[in-house]
Amino acid sequence: MGARSFVTLLIAAIAVQGAALADSEATGDWSSPVDGLQGRLHIQEDPSFNGTRMLAVYLELRNSSELGSPMEIYYDNSNEDGAVCNRAGTMVAAMNGPLDVIHPKPYWLALPHDSQLRFRVSWGGFGVPNNGGAMVDMNGGPWLLKRDSNAPYFLSARFHASKHNDATVTNQWEGTLELPRVQVPLGAVSAAYRTTGP
Repeated sequence: MGARSFVTLLIAAIAVQGAALADSEATGDWSSPVDGLQGRLHIQEDPSFNGTRMLAVYLELRNSSELGSPMEIYYDNSNEDGAVCNRAGTMVAAMNGPLDVIHPKPYWLALPHDSQLRFRVSWGGFGVPNNGGAMVDMNGGPWLLKRDSNAPYFLSARFHASKHNDATVTNQWEGTLELPRVQVPLGAVSAAYRTTGP
């Protein structure tokens, strides 16, 4: 195989891999800064269950302030409120169903100067229907979506934190971030995540 053919095959393989990645995850734009904090949404494919594609939501926070001391945020597992709309801008109703969730106690998030933090905000514990399409799971949901005439769908959210009295905290952030919407990846389930339910 000549060098030119090898390069062509390599470029094609990278393109296929990139397309598969686009089908399985997506990242939104950074929000406008509020007192030195920015946020954005990330959606990533989890193993499918009962023939339903599971999409987990992550929140990314970035300390873009000029202060050298770490920024601290009081987190109580309900700081995000999500919403999904279709291509026409119509809001999609959340799914009703059984729920079994245990949340950890509230805790502090600390972001050093010029740092980023990504963490999962999907709850899990929702009842998953058979062959339900794709389930997007976070506070405000979950939502069941399919590749239909209403697609594409978009997830947006609001992140908020209130002041919490703690004498040991010197640089506490409080406020609200409007997180830009991100298109929900509804491509084919990746081969690595094709599983069967119980």
